[in-house]
Amino acid sequence: MKNTPKRKQRNKPGVVLFTAVAVMLMLSILLTATVSFVSVNRTKTNDNYKSKQAYLTASSTLESFINQIQTDTAPTNDPTAKAQQKKAIDNLKKLASANSGKGTTTTVSYNGGDGKSDNIGTTKITVAQEGTSVANIVVTCETTYLGKTEKVAAHISTQSVTKPAEYTNTIELVGNGGAGYDNLNVIGDMAGINNTTGKVYRFTNNTSIYGSYLMYGSLEVSLSLLSCSSLVL
Repeated sequence: MKNTPKRKQRNKPGVVLFTAVAVMLMLSILLTATVSFVSVNRTKTNDNYKSKQAYLTASSTLESFINQIQTDTAPTNDPTAKAQQKKAIDNLKKLASANSGKGTTTTVSYNGGDGKSDNIGTTKITVAQEGTSVANIVVTCETTYLGKTEKVAAHISTQSVTKPAEYTNTIELVGNGGAGYDNLNVIGDMAGINNTTGKVYRFTNNTSIYGSYLMYGSLEVSLSLLSCSSLVL
């Protein structure tokens, strides 16, 4: 009989140990990746929260500032209130024109109900000129909250806006041409509301207007007696 050579047995304990080490290594890599992912997202979430809080604080501060300006300059017919309006606008211009137009900066603190400062950031309000004219003003609010800074701005014009006169007329002419009136008798106001110049308005025979007449152009009276309480050319 031939002797059959015996096969060498593999090192089973070594294989098991290698497998265990490989599995632990893979788990360690996955755990490290998971921790890194969570850490990055946590940092990003915190940064977004800080930026949002800084923006909300800055925009709320600016809105309150602008609302106060609108209150101080609200339209009124009272002479005393108008004087206060002018004073408020002059003070705003003075703040904006300081430091050669760079304006004035002040820091705002936020106090809670207990009189202590709430932790919602620190805001700097700057009132400065926009360009070379003090009539144009820009107000900026810059808030820093836990290392994140956001800035918002509002643009203000202090120039007076002329409001066109309003008329309630018995007769209004809206065309581009002139007009001819023959033996016309009007009780009330009249107006040629189209402001195209060069038009001619002709009055013939007895024309009477018991009211005001606003026109753009020239007035021509021919063989008539014109009667008008108020005439604006």
